[in-house]
Amino acid sequence: MLNEYLSILKATGKSDRTIATRKAQLNSFLFWLKETTESDNPLEITSIDAVKYRKYLQNKGLKPNSINIALSSINSFCQWMYDDRKMSHNPVKKVEQIGIAKTAPRGLSKNEKHRLLRAIENSKNKRDGAIILTLLDTGVRVSELISLTVDDVVIGDRKGMITVRAGKGNKFRQIPLRKELRNFLVEYIFNNRSLGEYLFEGQRAPSLTSRAVQLICNKFGEKAKIDRLTPHVLRHTFAHDLLGVGVSLDKVALLLGHSSLNTTAIYTRPSMNDLQDAVDKIEYV
Repeated sequence: MLNEYLSILKATGKSDRTIATRKAQLNSFLFWLKETTESDNPLEITSIDAVKYRKYLQNKGLKPNSINIALSSINSFCQWMYDDRKMSHNPVKKVEQIGIAKTAPRGLSKNEKHRLLRAIENSKNKRDGAIILTLLDTGVRVSELISLTVDDVVIGDRKGMITVRAGKGNKFRQIPLRKELRNFLVEYIFNNRSLGEYLFEGQRAPSLTSRAVQLICNKFGEKAKIDRLTPHVLRHTFAHDLLGVGVSLDKVALLLGHSSLNTTAIYTRPSMNDLQDAVDKIEYV
């Protein structure tokens, strides 16, 4: 039954990453269910099972976000079985997730950005520098970055843009380019006239992998003395910077490819850096 559900996800256009996450989460849950109740029949899942599994994951020390993702996977699976009339109801629908005091996703500070831009400018590998600057200046997801073709980049004297043809949810969007990124990409493309279809080629494949991009981020993070530099951190920095200069929420949502303004609104919350600055203002002497 699980394989049938995963096939449905694939047929409805869910990403490989989403499917892999659901599969791993559900396999772990069904294994625990078998160990606990001696039954791994999905049709016998109860709300009590979900509540006990939540407690089990908490006792293992998993972070709230990880536990909530697991509960969401179980809920989606049960909802599919209910919709397909395999179950009379979704037993997990009303099981509460773990409440989290949400802060804005981590972005780079001004000093970190300054060090990162210096590392890009001093890098001899212009492809890798172009990758980091594109992530920082456009906020594209890593999956969108590695899918960019040379034809997706249009640069003129005064403006330019990249086209994301199949973003998350198979959404099409276009992102204007800042002057600094336009100049960097023009130099990169001009000096790589043998580029094939993809804007950023792999060493042994036509395009890069997500893992390769993460390794490039790690390299520049070390050079710029930035802990845990990831494509997500660069995307979050792009969003923070836009809102910081007064760009409206609806425009930021369009640039990021968000379907809902509620998703974009997380960037209006204080970040952990903001909270650290707040408590640092307390003086006892």
